[in-house]
Amino acid sequence: MKTSKTSARVMRSNEANRSPCSKDVPPGERTGSVRRKVTGSRAFQQTILLILMLVIVVTPPAIAQRYLPTDIVVPAGGGFQARAMNDLGQVAGRYTPPGQWAQPAVWDQGTFIVLPLLPGTVTGVARGLNNAGQVVGQCSTGTTGGEQACIWENGTVRELPAVGGTTFSRAFAINDAGTIVGQVYTGTGADPVTEAVIWKGSDVAKLVPPVAGAQSFARDIDNSGRVAVVWSTGPIYEQGNDGWGYGARWTPHVPNGTSGSMAILYAHENPASGKIADINNAGVICGESWIWYGTEGVSPSYPSWHAYQNGINDAGKIVGMLEWEGYLFAAGLWDGPNNARDLNTLLSASTPNAYPGSLWSGLAINNVGQILVEAGGGYSLLTPTSQPSTLEPPVLYSWVYEGVVRLYWMGLDSGWSYRLKRSTISGGPYTTIATITESVAGFSNNYFFDDTTAMNGVRYFYVVSAVDGLDESTDSVEVSAMSLAPPAAPSGLAATVPKKGPGVGLSWKQSTSPAIQWNRIYRSTSRGSYVQVAQINAGTSYQDNQTAPRTSYSYVVTAVNSNGLESPASNVASVRTK
Repeated sequence: MKTSKTSARVMRSNEANRSPCSKDVPPGERTGSVRRKVTGSRAFQQTILLILMLVIVVTPPAIAQRYLPTDIVVPAGGGFQARAMNDLGQVAGRYTPPGQWAQPAVWDQGTFIVLPLLPGTVTGVARGLNNAGQVVGQCSTGTTGGEQACIWENGTVRELPAVGGTTFSRAFAINDAGTIVGQVYTGTGADPVTEAVIWKGSDVAKLVPPVAGAQSFARDIDNSGRVAVVWSTGPIYEQGNDGWGYGARWTPHVPNGTSGSMAILYAHENPASGKIADINNAGVICGESWIWYGTEGVSPSYPSWHAYQNGINDAGKIVGMLEWEGYLFAAGLWDGPNNARDLNTLLSASTPNAYPGSLWSGLAINNVGQILVEAGGGYSLLTPTSQPSTLEPPVLYSWVYEGVVRLYWMGLDSGWSYRLKRSTISGGPYTTIATITESVAGFSNNYFFDDTTAMNGVRYFYVVSAVDGLDESTDSVEVSAMSLAPPAAPSGLAATVPKKGPGVGLSWKQSTSPAIQWNRIYRSTSRGSYVQVAQINAGTSYQDNQTAPRTSYSYVVTAVNSNGLESPASNVASVRTK
């Protein structure tokens, strides 16, 4: 829910519950938006982001807002799951102390405020908050069906009115008028029936679904009482603060919102299915890959990317996740067609959580432009900086391709030029080695440059800047690479049989080429048919103890450099064991 900024503070249950954050301990628990078909470890995916060799076509703006990150640092040993954010930059969610039940909590400018529980309950979660300091969610006995929707205000917690015939309930969002939405459940099995519900003071009512008998899930509410709803003729899948099914918008007919009309949301003239994430005060709903200004969905255009929308503010700016080919993910910000921005490129500073390549998903954006992101194993709050906007430097990548240093970056706009600079010392000073003004044919706004002047075996450090007339950006983040030709072969290989003991001793002269990292030993019992028997750290000797008595062996050795290129074989050394 997106609300107008006020000076209200979030309620504090008592000062004893205000736990100071330890900046020496990183967050211990990570959650966030659901990702589809994610494979491999998160560390691998972040590494892929940093060394990307693919053509990335997210269009950064020529002049872009920068963001100053603040990490949400969890007290030592604890974990935190962020659920919602208001215009004061306060974040509601679930805090888990070490070895204890999870507790409803609000993070407020570096402090975790643990909220009280209903009598007889042991755990809970804060799912929504407004700018008046009211927080909603649920408390639970820790058993299936033991959840009760509740509200925290003025230092206390109270139950929300029950709905007859239901077994448990959850509250998900509250607007600035204090109207709350959530759902009630019938049954306590694996798939209880869920129905969207609205609370206004002592009034409570179910939201009539668009199809008779359908289940429903009230995800969020705007200040006029319009509700983003998920509905389904079967069970509704829930994860975190989200629900999956078909989308709908509830518009109230009376001030307390307990009666109104439900309009189905469409995509390509069919009921839209997927995640419903957020609604702003203009009634615009976002979720999954669609945005609904009315009832027909609009799909933002992001060439070669798939986008997942998680939050929208009143200015229509949206945050979420950008996906490339099902394995590369980056926190995204966009405010119009073909205007997706990778938030990793807009950081004005780095923190333990938030640094280029670590921003995984944008979870929420408020009306002052702050963005809640999943980053570096936890969460960070990105605040727009007051520094003047300037040309953004490109993001530079490097790798060695067929023995040549290849550099890649994405252009910011057509007609600009780029200065590629190089040094043999990290941090410079740099010398301009090329000025490039045209993109690689067939790859719009994407630039490749092969540094054919790089000397074999020398590590170089590269940066690139963007130039528009007399204006030049700062240098990009530095990257490095070393050009290496295939190494020369080791020489002088000799094989000996010890007077006592088994095996064959090998010795050789190491390759004269630079950056040798390994040696590979090959053995044959019939000349010309060699099998690798070992790979060792670069050296000049090896003892082969996996031999049979009275057998003739022939050996060769190769050298492998740090780029993985292998030399020709050394001379052959033959021997017969005793």
